[in-house]
Amino acid sequence: MDEHGSKWDEDVLNDLCNDRDKRLIKQIPIPIRSRSDSWYWIQDDKGEVSVKRCYRCIQGEAECTEKAFWRRIWRMELPGKVVNLIWRAARDVLPTTVALQSKHVNVDTRCGWCQINSETAVHVLFECTFAKEIWEMLRLQNVIHTEEGDSVLCVLKRALQSASKEQGLLIGLLCWCLWFRRNKWVWERNNMSTFGIKSLAWSKGSDVQEEYRCSNDNGLNHPLVNIDASCR
Repeated sequence: MDEHGSKWDEDVLNDLCNDRDKRLIKQIPIPIRSRSDSWYWIQDDKGEVSVKRCYRCIQGEAECTEKAFWRRIWRMELPGKVVNLIWRAARDVLPTTVALQSKHVNVDTRCGWCQINSETAVHVLFECTFAKEIWEMLRLQNVIHTEEGDSVLCVLKRALQSASKEQGLLIGLLCWCLWFRRNKWVWERNNMSTFGIKSLAWSKGSDVQEEYRCSNDNGLNHPLVNIDASCR
């Protein structure tokens, strides 16, 4: 536009634009009242940008997309340590070797079981050959599946969308058992077998069932996890 802002500057248009662009630009209406351009943020009523407002917008979007997932996690009738493990894994705060290396800890990042891939939370819980064997053995391979670049949160969100209530509880128990096995190997060099993991899951599931039975005796209704049948 010219220096007064009342019309398009023909000389500038001729120098910079072809005939098509000039025609399109001239179709843009010029406001009658001239005023200086200014920045305006649509997320704020006053158009002002602030760190506080940006943070609230980001948090709001995250809460909206993950609200149903976290509601189901916290409502799972599982021991507190199992739910806590799921929360830490979904938040990507488990102390895997890859996570430790990112904190400048000098460790070998290879998985302690397969010695091939890097030890991330997704690898330990879902992608390692041992973990895959467990999921297949308990017929959950069609519920638990990973894609390239997935986080634990993505895998669990996708799994719980299609899983039944009983399958969701079993997934939580097995995640805890797999992480427990990993720690037993790291700290005690105790390598639990697939049978050991199944037995551990059965034991934890039985404890949950017993707790539910006691609750039902007191007049509370809770679902039972058919963990023993699933592990055979």
